[in-house]
Amino acid sequence: MNRLNRCCVLLFVLLSFSACSVGPEFIRPSVNVPATWSGRPADPKQTDTTQTDITGLSNWWETFNDPLLSLLIQRGLQDNLDIKQAQLRIIQARASKKIAVSAGFPNIDAAFSYLRNRTASPAMTSSLYEEGLDAGWEVDLFGRVKRSAEASEAEVLAAIETKRDVLVSLGAEVATSYLRLRMYQNQHEIARKSLENQQMTLEIATQKFDAGFVSAIDVTAFETQKALTEARIFSLETEIQKTIYAISVLLGQNPVSLVKELEKTGDIPIARKTLPSGVPSGLLRRRPDIRRAEAAIHSATAQIGVSEADLFPRFFLTGSLGMRQKKSLPSLDWADRFWSIGPSVQWNVFAAGRTVATIELQKLLQEESVLKYRKTVLEALKEVEEMIFSLLQEQRRVQALTEAAAAAEKTFELAKQLYRHGQTDYLAALDAERSLLSAKDSLVQSRQQLTFYHVALYKALGGGWSEQETNLVYD
Repeated sequence: MNRLNRCCVLLFVLLSFSACSVGPEFIRPSVNVPATWSGRPADPKQTDTTQTDITGLSNWWETFNDPLLSLLIQRGLQDNLDIKQAQLRIIQARASKKIAVSAGFPNIDAAFSYLRNRTASPAMTSSLYEEGLDAGWEVDLFGRVKRSAEASEAEVLAAIETKRDVLVSLGAEVATSYLRLRMYQNQHEIARKSLENQQMTLEIATQKFDAGFVSAIDVTAFETQKALTEARIFSLETEIQKTIYAISVLLGQNPVSLVKELEKTGDIPIARKTLPSGVPSGLLRRRPDIRRAEAAIHSATAQIGVSEADLFPRFFLTGSLGMRQKKSLPSLDWADRFWSIGPSVQWNVFAAGRTVATIELQKLLQEESVLKYRKTVLEALKEVEEMIFSLLQEQRRVQALTEAAAAAEKTFELAKQLYRHGQTDYLAALDAERSLLSAKDSLVQSRQQLTFYHVALYKALGGGWSEQETNLVYD
């Protein structure tokens, strides 16, 4: 009993010290960010300087008021294969965390053995049965197991942020592909109507040639323009099909599964809000890549503690309890029991500087992760500033191209009438046709680009995920 009491006292002492952990504690790195975006004035209603407009960013696609776009993105978020892979990586990270945490608990093994033995002199045969339990527990006196579990927890957080990053990228990619589809479809419609106009102009030129009023060059010039427009139509039809195939794959479906659903031409969606609300400091808590970089710092910091713990001895408590006799269960005799219990120590007293070098390496890796974090923040700020500036500039460009398209329409109608009555040559009419097609085509591209900048801005702000959707528990 005295020995047992001493073991209990030793256990209590070890448990008292096991709350200590070597290594530095994780501290979120500080980064200087501007008070507001340079492309827009500060919002006096924005009182919370640590968050962006989370509600608007979580489902940013709703601001475009396009039910089909919203439906496609929601289906992609549900069925996309990259998202499912990211989800599995979260489960894998949680499993790794459980393995790391389990090292802090006792390990108990049950064993049963049977031995049949025969001796020659004297000639006899005997059987030996042995049953027992072996237990072992590493007392985490210097926090090696604790720091390892802490690093694993940070890896779980990084995996969650990776999934959120996939959500952000997928929503933007589906929207971008959808915008390209609408642009190609609108360009196709413009080219088709232009082809009708060119056919009418060609008929006028043919009638004037038959009447001897113009030369054959008028007819061939308009035939060339008509053939080029037909070629463009074929090219646009190819791009339309390719874009539909790409959207289908993003949604985790067969490439041709959405052809009937998306082949009808629709308008390019326009955002209802010019710019989403929010301040730069909120970006640090919204962008998944920034949050993942922060988790990487946390993991690297915890690994320093794991390495520093190797400088100190490791304490174990081991014990066994069993029965050894010549009779099998259930004929056991308590007098045949055996047991053992006691502490053990392992200490690597000489490793030729390996442990110290490992600590230095982990510190350097932690410093590198901090630099990566700061670079990620700067890149994020740059992306947002670029999108805000580009968006505002594209709004002005859309306005100018709208006026240009309206003027080109009037010019074309006037040139067509003048050519019909012989008051101008074919070059003026042909140039008016080309200018009208180019102006309308540029306007469609600019409208698509304007909406693209909206999508890219929402992506740069980390829009497309919410805590409720991604903070899943698998414990």
